[in-house]
Amino acid sequence: MGLELLIFVAVLSAIGVGATVGNKLSKPTSHLVARRRLRAGPPELVDGAVVTLVGTVRAKDLLTAPLSQRPCVVLHVKTFIGPIWFTRFAMTEFVLETEHGEVIIEHFPNAGLALPVRRIHNPSFERAEHYLVGAGRSAWEVGRAVFDEIVVEPGMKISVYGVVRVDFAPPSMGVELGFRDTTRVLRLVGSTAHPLAIGTA
Repeated sequence: MGLELLIFVAVLSAIGVGATVGNKLSKPTSHLVARRRLRAGPPELVDGAVVTLVGTVRAKDLLTAPLSQRPCVVLHVKTFIGPIWFTRFAMTEFVLETEHGEVIIEHFPNAGLALPVRRIHNPSFERAEHYLVGAGRSAWEVGRAVFDEIVVEPGMKISVYGVVRVDFAPPSMGVELGFRDTTRVLRLVGSTAHPLAIGTA
């Protein structure tokens, strides 16, 4: 097993250790659990269906990865300082362009990520210092810190597991209302029973 694969599995398979999401600690979803969810059967896009959809990411709003500065819609940074590690997860709502049409992927506070990990080599000292201090660590630890990063960028082709929600948007103002004139809006959300999972296509 290669070093990159070992890092990939180690970073995403930890269960039972807190992950920082904003100011709240939550339990990260393991890589294996996320992978299992992503193997859901063919999608049936009815309200409440549990599906896996494949498509291309289109951003509505953008996040910026704190160390690589890459624009993204989902980010996960894991920081190692000696035997200690901590994480940061952030996500913004985005659109998945699929063969079934556009699907809005809603923010979920701790989505499972089964995606490649990138080791951030020699990050900018100022960025690393700002990130560590913002996480409550000392600026003196910059030289000891090791950073791993996962991002979901606009244009990426990914698979997303979640629960379908179907809404109907009325036509524009000035147009006579009628059920046949409404537009179906598809959303994919996470739930307690079916947390959102994102993986490779």
